[in-house]
Amino acid sequence: MACGSISPQTPLALVVALMLIAGLTRSMQFTALNTLAFADIGGAQRSSAATLSSMLQQISMLFGVAIAAAILNLSQIARGEAAPDLVDFRIAFIAIGLIGLLASFRFMVLPPSAGAEVSGHSADN
Repeated sequence: MACGSISPQTPLALVVALMLIAGLTRSMQFTALNTLAFADIGGAQRSSAATLSSMLQQISMLFGVAIAAAILNLSQIARGEAAPDLVDFRIAFIAIGLIGLLASFRFMVLPPSAGAEVSGHSADN
């Protein structure tokens, strides 16, 4: 959602810092999610699970881009303009950010022991 606040007047250093933070947090997120996804999968099933996981990640990204493009287009149509403007991109970034934020609440129902086997922590600690 922070990308929605970028404008032509935003200092380059702030944009670079935002992109660095976004990249680092996205990298940590994918690492954590992949670790959790494979925590309970046996060795014999890992190859098939990796293939399925990769395919689902690609499909999710495809849907994310399609939804963002649809929101951008709908915002432009709602304003009655022939071309998208900065406000349309801001709306799209904020909407996609809100979808991601809402999806993150799913992790609140994970048991405290989720991922304990792969992290090296026992469920008793």
